[in-house]
Order: sequence, then C-alpha cells, then structure tokens
Amino acid sequence: MGRMTGVALALAVAVAVGLMGCGDDDDGGTTVDSGVVADASGPDAAVGCVKRWRVQKIGTAAVSSATVESGALVLRSSMSAQTDLLNLLPMMTLTGDFSATIRFENFVAGGMGAFVQSAVADPTLGANAPFATAAIGNVPLEGLSAAFKNPAGVTDVDATTIKSGEFQFVRTGGMLTVTAVALGGTPASTASQAFTIMPLQLGLQIGTNSQTFDPETSIRITEIAITGGGAGGPAQTDDFSCDSIMR
Repeated sequence: MGRMTGVALALAVAVAVGLMGCGDDDDGGTTVDSGVVADASGPDAAVGCVKRWRVQKIGTAAVSSATVESGALVLRSSMSAQTDLLNLLPMMTLTGDFSATIRFENFVAGGMGAFVQSAVADPTLGANAPFATAAIGNVPLEGLSAAFKNPAGVTDVDATTIKSGEFQFVRTGGMLTVTAVALGGTPASTASQAFTIMPLQLGLQIGTNSQTFDPETSIRITEIAITGGGAGGPAQTDDFSCDSIMR
C-alpha cells in the first residue's frame, strides 16, 4: 500500500483537550452524559450491566452519538466542524504495564479530514498533555496512522481502503507501542517510544481535522480488551453485549 506523509499528527490535534473533560460546561460547548441505568443483560447480568464509559461532546455544530447496537459500540457524527469532537471516555485509568486492543469495523468517512481514533493521555495534565494515538481516517487519502504528540514524536502512516481492523496499545517497562492495523494484518502503522506517564486514560474520538463534513462519519467497535494496567485484567474487556455507556 502507498505511504502517506505529513497527516498523522493532524488526526490527533483535538484529543488532548477531549481527554481532559470532567463533565462541566465552563467552555459553553462541552457536555457529558451522566447517570447510571442498570441493564440486566450480558456478562454482568448478576449485577446489572457495568457502566464502563461516559460520553463527552465538545463543540456545538455536530450531530453525534455513541450507542450500543447489536453487540457493538456505534459512533456517529455529521455536520461536524474542526471544533467538534465526540469523545468516549473510560470510567477507569491505567498504570504500569498494560495491553489494550480496540477492534473496529465498517468505518465510513463523511468527508475529507474525517477520522476515528483511540488515544491515551494523562487526564490530569491539561490540554498540552503528551499523548499517543492510533487512527483511521481520510486525510485526504484513506489510511491508518500511529503517532505520538506533545511533543511531536514517532509517526507512521499507511494508505488503505480496508474499513476494519484494530487499534493496539502495549506498554512494557516504560516503552509504549501503538499500532493501527487493517483486518488481515496489513497494512499496519506502528510507532514506539518511551512513555512512562501515568495514570493514563484510554478514549475513543470521532471528528474532523479539515473541512466541515455534512454526511455521516461512523464506525462500529466490536470489542475493547484491556489487561494489566491495574485495570483488573479480563474484567475490563467489553464486548458490548449490554449497554455499558452511562446515560
């Protein structure tokens, strides 16, 4: 596949701000869904569905949503501008060594600059926090990227028309490896560098780094699996067999 250059970091410019949201509306354009609704289905039926995620919306132009449908987390956004971001945030943080895999399918880009990414950052450090991201987008070619930002670090970008794959984060002994890989194993964008910051929050974002797009950008996330990191091991795997989003 062809290699793209100069675009991966653009995919991630909004994520540091997005990961900082704590549920207030001081900026006039940030909202977070709150409240817990028990859903006695799926693997946690004995205690109701464990709520693992909360939704944050940055900006006011986009029509966006995060829903659990037919065993998958579905992210959608339309009418999105560069100032808009739909952010799915976890209810826990990670420390030490960990492995996280986000499996996705059916990515649809609503326009040039549209992207979906997963990123890790320290939620306590503010908008200039260092972060790492794995992404799929249209910038302007469709492709995958893995990158470190704030300051700019290792970046790898590959063009592909494959719409399904995985975002992977593995930290061992202070080295973090980030991979965005297409279904079937190729292409794979990979970046590694020292990243000892903790605690870390792993989130998902959908937005645009270019023109406003009217058509819908969407993706299905079929599983988020996290082991290590003080996260309780396999208990943090979410296959979205029940609605694990706080409402």
